[in-house]
Amino acid sequence: MGACAATPLVEEFAVEDRFVSGLGDIEEIGSGLFRLTFFVKKKSSYDGTTQQCVAVKVIMHKDSIRAMNLMIAEGTGSTRDICVLAHCAMH
Repeated sequence: MGACAATPLVEEFAVEDRFVSGLGDIEEIGSGLFRLTFFVKKKSSYDGTTQQCVAVKVIMHKDSIRAMNLMIAEGTGSTRDICVLAHCAMH
């Protein structure tokens, strides 16, 4: 196995899925790290207006974000592809 061999993806405990409508904010927090804030659209129970409610915040390194964007743009769903892109970009 080479330096970019895929590391197994394991789920040691149940992690819930989150549906999101979109990306609401990106904040640079330092050392190549970014906080991505995703939202879900819903109607306000008070006045019926549409709101963008924060659903999840994720902190990722810029190299991982770049690798994810490449995988999406190329239409690949392979964890091997993103592993190779992210690992090689970071080393």
